Amino acid sequence: HQEATGLPLSLLFTLRHQSSVWCCTWSPDGKQILSCDDNNINLWNFDQQAPNLLRPFPNTNKHTIYCRWSPDGTLIATVTNSDIKIWDNQSFSLIKTLSAPHVPVFLSCDWSPDSLRIVSGTWGGSIYVWDTKSFDLLISLPLHTGGVECCVYSPDGTKIVTTSQDKTLKLVNSESYSILATLSSHTDEIYCCSWSPDGEYLVSGSVDKTLKVWDACLNSLLVTLTLHREAVVCCSWSPNGKYIVSGSWDNTLNIYDSASYNLLTTITSHTEELRCCSWSPDG
Repeated sequence: HQEATGLPLSLLFTLRHQSSVWCCTWSPDGKQILSCDDNNINLWNFDQQAPNLLRPFPNTNKHTIYCRWSPDGTLIATVTNSDIKIWDNQSFSLIKTLSAPHVPVFLSCDWSPDSLRIVSGTWGGSIYVWDTKSFDLLISLPLHTGGVECCVYSPDGTKIVTTSQDKTLKLVNSESYSILATLSSHTDEIYCCSWSPDGEYLVSGSVDKTLKVWDACLNSLLVTLTLHREAVVCCSWSPNGKYIVSGSWDNTLNIYDSASYNLLTTITSHTEELRCCSWSPDG
């Protein structure tokens, strides 16, 4: 067991929902927070004195499990099991609903850094990529033998990483869609992954209770961190590259030094299992 070495943190606010929160993410300018629970998609104004709910999105009568801002801040993507909805950030109007034949369940999505494409992961093990100007489906690519729990563009947009219930990560060229590498070390399904800001490293979290850091250039495992007692379901590299945060079904968030991999802080203010975490753009 490793003791935390200390990183000064304090709880600022608790934003209440009526049911379990599935996803949360900051706006690119750091002024708003988007969250989704069992029944609602909420947009919060982040004011360090008193954050407030700007408004809920129109009720879609569908369970929303994932939400992501476009990097340019103009659009929002939300994922239900049956489709992906694209919303205008200013008017809250629904612009487009993306779906695909023979896709029973969507699980995740991400925007390309230039906001021109969106990739989604599905229960069937494929990823789907859409053009966000025409909303044409560009490609359907079978990658995994289990559901794609997470899919993320690299910071420079040249690669996509996917994680799956089949216990592997795959690196894909975002132009040719050729598979560059398959990373295997986890012993159970992989829920989450995140790129380092320079695109040279990856971190992944799994139901096997571990957090793993990979060299994305050499496609090799660097370290396995085993400080959670339950599944690791969310992880994220800080914008300045100095820290890694992981969240678990053990109700805790761990923050690590990304150079030494030492545990800096364990956050224990949640009373039930975590599902999501997100850094503010300024870290």
